[in-house]
Amino acid sequence: MHAVAALLILLLMLMPTRSAVDPGTRHSTVSRAESLVLFATAARLSADGRQWLIPLHGWVYVPQHSRARKAAIAEVFKLKYQLQVTPESAPYFDSRINLLLADNKRGRRIMLEVAGDTSELNV
Repeated sequence: MHAVAALLILLLMLMPTRSAVDPGTRHSTVSRAESLVLFATAARLSADGRQWLIPLHGWVYVPQHSRARKAAIAEVFKLKYQLQVTPESAPYFDSRINLLLADNKRGRRIMLEVAGDTSELNV
């Protein structure tokens, strides 16, 4: 039973993605249905000390709100680890499982403007 449930979850999570990058554009290619998260990173001074270098890492995804997938994962947690989703833990479980189940989007272009200078971030 555990192996079947785990396999079902794995198969549900593996979904092909398409690239949304249009090489001829100079604008962001993230759709309204997609979410963008930029992760905080450590900035550093350049070797000559004249400018800050700030690496940016991003994640573009479509949130998933699949009741069937959440129920399957909750059942695996209950059977394998004796963990149960309670009314108190449900909001935390839902938000974290939604991120795990998110439909990752690759090849998105984000245009960033800082101090009048526009740069491209591929995520």
